[in-house]
Amino acid sequence: MIDGMTTETKPPKPADIIRPDPANPNRMDAETKAMMAKSLAEFGDLGGIVLNRRTGMLVGGHQRADVLRDGKLAVTDLQDPEPDGTVARGHLEHLGRRYAVRVVDWPEDKAHAALLAANRYGRLGQDDATLLKDLLEELDCGQTTDAGDLLADLTGFDAAERERLALQFNPDGEPVDLAEGGVADVTLHKCPKCGFSFEDAKQ
Repeated sequence: MIDGMTTETKPPKPADIIRPDPANPNRMDAETKAMMAKSLAEFGDLGGIVLNRRTGMLVGGHQRADVLRDGKLAVTDLQDPEPDGTVARGHLEHLGRRYAVRVVDWPEDKAHAALLAANRYGRLGQDDATLLKDLLEELDCGQTTDAGDLLADLTGFDAAERERLALQFNPDGEPVDLAEGGVADVTLHKCPKCGFSFEDAKQ
C-alpha cells in the first residue's frame, strides 16, 4: 500500500464527473436556476415521460409519448414511494429501444402544476446566439443533401432558421445589430471540403 492511501474509496462528487459542455448555447440565470431547484424538489425530474397513476394522465413527455405510442409499457412498483410522489419506474420499449418512464401518484392540482413546470422550464433558458451559430456551423457541414436536411431532422433547426441566425453576424463573427442600420449586403461562404454554403451580413 502506498503511504497516505487507504483501501477505502469515496464516491466521486457529481460536480467532479458531471461537467457542463461549454459548447451548450443554452444559458440560465441564477434566479431561474433557483426556481428550477424548487420545482425539482417538489416534482422530481419532469424531463422524460411522467405518468400520474391517480388520474391516468400524462404529466410530462406528452410529445415523446405520442411519438412512441406504439411502444410497450413496463413499470415496476417501488417498495416505498419516493418523497416527490414517485411510486413506480419503468420504461417504454419502442423499436428495440427503451425510454425511461416514471409513475407518480398526485392529486390533479399538483399534476397540473407539474405539467406547467415541465413546459415552462424548457423555455426559460436563453440561447447564446454566438455559441448557437458556432455549434450549428460545426454540425451543418455536409448535412444538407438531396435526401433531406439531416440536421433539421435531428435538432429542429431547419436551413431557413440557420440562415436567419447567420445573418445576425458579420464576417468577423461579431453580432450585427439589425435594429440599428440593418444589413447592407450579404456575403456567401462556402466550405471547400463539402460544399456547404451559408450567408452572413455586413452593416
